[in-house]
Amino acid sequence: MGTHNGTITANVTIEVSKLYTYPCAGTGGHTEYARIWNSTLDEVAIWSGYVGDWHNISFDKPFTLVANENYNSCN
Repeated sequence: MGTHNGTITANVTIEVSKLYTYPCAGTGGHTEYARIWNSTLDEVAIWSGYVGDWHNISFDKPFTLVANENYNSCN
C-alpha cells in the first residue's frame, strides 16, 4: 500500500477516462483516489468500491493529456 506523487509526460497526445491499477503484494489492487493536474487542467477520480471492474478508477469526464506537457499526479 502507498501513495504515488509524481509527474506524467506523455510522448503522444492521449484521451484519458480511467486509470487501471496493477495489483501488487500487500494491496487490494485498486486506487482509491487519483488526481492529474497542471496550470490548465485539474481532474480527480474517486474509487466507487468493489463493484464491477474495480481495478479501474474512472474520471467524471474524459480529458486530454497533450504530448510533451508535464502533469502532476498523485494517488
